Amino acid sequence: MRSRLLPVGLILSTALSAAVGYRIEPAEGARLALEVHKTGFLRGKKHLFVYHRYRGDLRYDPERPEASHVRLVIEAASAECLDQWVKPKQLKDIQEYALNKAMQVRRFPELIFESERIEALGDGKYRVTGPLRVRGVARPVTVEVEMRPEGEKLRFTGKAVVDMKAYGIKPPKAALGMVGTKKEMDFSFDLIAVPKTGGS
Repeated sequence: MRSRLLPVGLILSTALSAAVGYRIEPAEGARLALEVHKTGFLRGKKHLFVYHRYRGDLRYDPERPEASHVRLVIEAASAECLDQWVKPKQLKDIQEYALNKAMQVRRFPELIFESERIEALGDGKYRVTGPLRVRGVARPVTVEVEMRPEGEKLRFTGKAVVDMKAYGIKPPKAALGMVGTKKEMDFSFDLIAVPKTGGS
């Protein structure tokens, strides 16, 4: 029995040792953004929100990318609206609505994504699926990712489309319904993963 179990243990040990731990956090040149598109009279316009605080853990296996795992936690209240096509008073109102009414950041301070499946597509491209938790509700999301090494770091760019109605968020309307909001929101990111050191 021992002779049959030993090779399995060695194989598992080798597979685990191939994976490298990384941390994801804000860095120069990194960006995590959300775009909300308008409809009606403002079709073609969009609200742009950038998240300034987030943290993540990545366990990347270069030999078996599909066995990798990532978890990203975003501080909802760190979102800042960067619209340049609205007046300062409107910008303040948009920020207030997004944080306190749409996202309810005091009650739900974090947005959390965790991978359940990673599919390697070739040329450093991946399709990552898993639940995204928003306002306490978890829904499956597909993320298109491209990875490229930068020295000892890894850089990830990509996007995902999220349906706000799936999380109980009602797309806002104005001007008697002549100005609306698409229910699909576009997440985009340019993130940097740094190798963990020691016991970190």
